[in-house]
Amino acid sequence: PDCFLLAGLLAVVMRHPDPDAFMRKIITANGDATYTVTFHDRNEPTGKAAVRLNTDFYESTVEGRIGHANSGTGTGEENEKWAAVVERAYIKAYGQAGTITEGGSPGVVMERLTGVSGTAFTVAPSAFDDKDVVAAIERAGFKAPKVNLEGLSELHQSGQGVTVGTFDKEEA
Repeated sequence: PDCFLLAGLLAVVMRHPDPDAFMRKIITANGDATYTVTFHDRNEPTGKAAVRLNTDFYESTVEGRIGHANSGTGTGEENEKWAAVVERAYIKAYGQAGTITEGGSPGVVMERLTGVSGTAFTVAPSAFDDKDVVAAIERAGFKAPKVNLEGLSELHQSGQGVTVGTFDKEEA
């Protein structure tokens, strides 16, 4: 259920001019087997939400599989941990009971990572004409201008972080 989280995270990292510096800016290794991950959050008095994590969650498994994002090769090399650290911190900050049970918006994730507001676009004319979908997008805090796939491609080529998702009519 947190594919929106990973989509937003990867859109930011893949478009950032220096992804390593960006990760070092939001993730702090505290030197005591913990990390602190800092998100931008308009609902916090400081505008930031800092989440402290123990590193023992790497040992947790679900049916023998690691229960979080894992970007390593699986060939015995040490797996990269940044995606798992951000994912776990996001779940701790914005999930419920240690998990995310419902989907969300990659645009919200991108805003919490960068502090920059995004724009949601509707692509298909049928979706744009569906007032329930437009209402759900607007309630999520986004404008709903219409764009075609060529327009999304142009945004992507210009260096913008772009993700694609759907809004469920039940969210309306």
